Amino acid sequence: MPRDHRSADDFADEIRSHLEMEADELESEGIPRSEAQRQAKVAFGSSAVARERFALRHRLLWLDNLRQDVRFGIRMMRRNPAFTVVAVLTLAIGIAASATVFTWINAVLLEPLGGVTAPNRLVTVETVTSNGEWVPNSYPDFIDFRDHLKLFDGIAVTHMAAFSVGKDDHAERVWGELVSGNFFAVLGVKPEAGRLFLRTEYGDTPGAYPVAVISDRYWRSHYAADPGVIGKTMRINQHELTIVGVAAPAFHGSIAVTSFDLWIPYMEQSVLNGVQLWMLRDRHDRNMLGIGRLKPGVTEEQARGELKALADRMAVANADVSEGMSATLMPQWKSPHGPQGLLLGPLRILMGVCVLVLFIVCANITNLLLARATVREREFGARIALGAGRARVVRQVMTESLLLTGAGALLGVAATPWLSHALRYVTPPGPMQSLVSTDIRPPHFSVLAFTAGICLVVGLVAGISPALQVRRMETGPRLNDGGRSATAGRKRNRLRSVLVASEVALALVAMVGAGLFARSFQQTLHVDPGFDPNHVLLNQFYLSTNGYNLAQRREFCRRLEERMTSTPGVTDVAYSDGVPLGFEPSWWEELQIEGYAPRPNENMNIFRNVISPGYLPLLHIPMVRAETSPIRTTRIRRLS
Repeated sequence: MPRDHRSADDFADEIRSHLEMEADELESEGIPRSEAQRQAKVAFGSSAVARERFALRHRLLWLDNLRQDVRFGIRMMRRNPAFTVVAVLTLAIGIAASATVFTWINAVLLEPLGGVTAPNRLVTVETVTSNGEWVPNSYPDFIDFRDHLKLFDGIAVTHMAAFSVGKDDHAERVWGELVSGNFFAVLGVKPEAGRLFLRTEYGDTPGAYPVAVISDRYWRSHYAADPGVIGKTMRINQHELTIVGVAAPAFHGSIAVTSFDLWIPYMEQSVLNGVQLWMLRDRHDRNMLGIGRLKPGVTEEQARGELKALADRMAVANADVSEGMSATLMPQWKSPHGPQGLLLGPLRILMGVCVLVLFIVCANITNLLLARATVREREFGARIALGAGRARVVRQVMTESLLLTGAGALLGVAATPWLSHALRYVTPPGPMQSLVSTDIRPPHFSVLAFTAGICLVVGLVAGISPALQVRRMETGPRLNDGGRSATAGRKRNRLRSVLVASEVALALVAMVGAGLFARSFQQTLHVDPGFDPNHVLLNQFYLSTNGYNLAQRREFCRRLEERMTSTPGVTDVAYSDGVPLGFEPSWWEELQIEGYAPRPNENMNIFRNVISPGYLPLLHIPMVRAETSPIRTTRIRRLS
């Protein structure tokens, strides 16, 4: 298709000139000027249609040229398979690493909760002690927040818990959440099947709501996505609960990058876990995370002020537990509870490392394309000499660069779902680690948009230098075998030397950074944590989920301790509510120190850990004076 460099204005001028010439010729035949102009326009037809056809022809020409450039670029990639493989794999590594880390950042910071309505209006409600420490909320706190806050559309609470699902001989541990009845309404979650909790199930009556909502993942893996499961019962912690609905596939729970499979009203805890009724009304029982939805038009500052004012009144009314305490709100990704609190720092570092890797990739690919452009100088010179415009050749070079980055991006996107699951290995070992999930099938739009942006930027950055080299190329000498410009050669070699030096410098920065991190990690291993973790094994079990009462729990622990102690290689056995450096909150109790008078507004409540005799000696924790308790939940054993 021939080239046409005329613009739309040029074509409009040509139409006007043609009409004027036709009118002049008719006027010379004796026709009045106005009539001559009219007849000329009638004979020519619609000038607007002519302009539209001209514009369409230019668009078709541009698309045809693009199609030819793409076909030629693919042909060149196939003619040089070694170059193509090296370039595509290099790009895939950089793009896959960046896309994976962005997937993590998107799941932790940008969109921590999937499947909810208007997530920008959701906030975390946190209780703050007098010394600035964040602590979870109690259920009585939730009732006060729910009943008295006016700038919120709703306040909900949740508590992550492990459940024993199934009959005794086929039971499995399933992680879920004990939630307030309005939990799904506050988050704006829609059901995939069935229904969610009704308003009649929002109450505070213990044991009155034996219903459960399951996740889409659990529905498909355990019930083959059978709609008939709605209305049937499932055995949870030795009690029958009715499945009333399936949550939307995108909803995974109320904590970022964690996936839960069950949601049960919090008031069922007295039945499922044997929790005594008075404990549900005790403000010492602080194990609930608060979530609030702001009303439309309400700012976070306004809502924070109302929340603080209410919390200050609660601290006075409940001075025996809440003296000196307050409350505040923050975005979901800033919540100190959950994996996001541990992952923010590492993710920032990883994003910086990925940017560094992308710079190295860009320098590497640019160098490869420059070398390839040098080899093809005679080809480019011949094309220009035969009439191809320099802009067209430059566009061909940029198209080939974008094709390479596009192929690398496709390979990187294909690897991202597998690489994204590595996030759980960044999380410290424990129950939370098994819940970490970044399932992105199908890939999230924001991740695809980010990858496309990387692809475009890398393609343009890597292709701009070869394109400029072609644009400034002298065509005459390039058509001769020995005709090479010494000046151009020096400039080209200088540019390639700069790129190589940049690669080496960036790689050196990466190696030095890795060395510093390795050294810091090595030093961290020698930090004294206050206990000896060597030769210590942990095992966590939930006796309450299997219907054990307090007497049965004590007997189970006693018999297990006897068996473990008699096992060869085991020197000590102990139990506790939690372990050092663990993340699960315990009971919030008042600390009384003989002879010490608390200062005004000083809150003397702390989280306590109930341990068995021998716990401190087993972990080699220095002990001045200790008292023991028969309540045991976590088994710790030391091997010889």
